[in-house]
Amino acid sequence: MFGRLGGLLELTRVYGTAAAGIAVVALLTSLFIESTTPLKVDLDLVLQSSGDSTWLEVEAGLSRWFHSQELLQAEECGIASASSGNEHPVFSCTVTAADVDAFFDAFELLQQEFPVDDVEIYGWEMATRLASNDIPLWSIAVVAVLYFVLVVFMTRHLDVGQDLASGAQALRSRPWLPLAPLGVWFVVANVSFGVMAMLFGDSVPLPLASEPIVGERDLESAFRSGMAVMLTPWHILLATVLAPLLEETVFRQVAYRRLAAHRRVWIHALVNAWFFMLAHIAVAGLGWVFGVVGNPVQSSAVVIPVWFFVGLLFFWVRHRYDSLSLCIFLHAFYNGATLVAVYLLLTS
Repeated sequence: MFGRLGGLLELTRVYGTAAAGIAVVALLTSLFIESTTPLKVDLDLVLQSSGDSTWLEVEAGLSRWFHSQELLQAEECGIASASSGNEHPVFSCTVTAADVDAFFDAFELLQQEFPVDDVEIYGWEMATRLASNDIPLWSIAVVAVLYFVLVVFMTRHLDVGQDLASGAQALRSRPWLPLAPLGVWFVVANVSFGVMAMLFGDSVPLPLASEPIVGERDLESAFRSGMAVMLTPWHILLATVLAPLLEETVFRQVAYRRLAAHRRVWIHALVNAWFFMLAHIAVAGLGWVFGVVGNPVQSSAVVIPVWFFVGLLFFWVRHRYDSLSLCIFLHAFYNGATLVAVYLLLTS
């Protein structure tokens, strides 16, 4: 009995460390990418006037001010309610800043030097996001090199030629293997959605959202914004190359080989898949805690169970065909297929 308990604790310790390591690397990667990427801000200024200036004059003055700032790029600026007769018209502007400090320095300067004397800012709201399509190529290259170095170091004892041969042989004898993760995804996601619908009705929770998303329109809006992030060049590289390389090397090589002698394969498989799922939850959770832009689609309660069953499948492939490269390929194919599905959903 104590032997079995000790074996389970060892499984938990090794795979828990693996999941934590994946989450920390993902967090550091995101923090680095965000620190080198311009910030996009949707800014709404609520205005009030104590003089005779027309709102057209205010709009022109504010537009000139934003476009005169060297560290800002402004677009789609204007007073949306200039002719509505509202007591407090709103000036909206989408601003791209070099970084967070550059934006807030500019905003503080705007409050001190408002371009129209008899108008002031009554209130303001803003929503910030990364300018995801403007991530510098050099920062992407730095991350890619570091990922490859990590993977090469962790697989230094692997016979790559033999591993590739085993994977190729498995694909020749089982050409349907790349479709298996997609089948798991389809079945588990639909069952999960059905369970969530029974439990929550029209309110489908996102675990890392500040409040539940209510109704089909809000759900569609949240998922579309998350899916748009998934189709940026950086995320495509991360999803189809970097993440499969690192995650499979950690879970289906380093930790797997360390625990390969465990007597009960089914327990090993369950623990492996469980912590594979927890690693994805931890990535989203740390991102929320540290304010890093994440992927709300991945962190939804509907999708989380998929990671467990996909993890079970990848473990079986590793155990049955003794090929890490096959697991990496299947993971990359699965992630790529989800991106294609996302693209079709957004363009439908």
